[in-house]
Amino acid sequence: LTFNDIDPNLLIEKDKIDELNIQAFDALFETMLQFKTEAYIHNQKLIFIYNPNYQEYLYDYKSLMDIINEARNMGMEVIDLRDYFTYKGMNKDNVMKYYWTKDFHNNALGYQLWAEGVYDYLNFKGYLNIQ
Repeated sequence: LTFNDIDPNLLIEKDKIDELNIQAFDALFETMLQFKTEAYIHNQKLIFIYNPNYQEYLYDYKSLMDIINEARNMGMEVIDLRDYFTYKGMNKDNVMKYYWTKDFHNNALGYQLWAEGVYDYLNFKGYLNIQ
């Protein structure tokens, strides 16, 4: 339900937003632990891919930095695409070349850069040298 195309969640009090954010991070972290456990049980490699949203460039922050750091502290492997995108020249002035303005997901150019970043990481780590 929206009012004049405004999401009512945008009108939630700050305390409630903070509580919802904590719940979301806890759920995300718990899911990561479950994936790590399953990967270990099945002798699989687990790599988390951090795909930044456009706002992270406009306002210069990493929305999931706590999760990324905790994953790394636990020995999980993380592909940080924000660093890769920045290295490839994405910045606040050109970020919208890589995202749809309608829903703010990556567009074709953004997903191409995404794929190149993942490929370069996997290749650098030697994961693509399978005999």
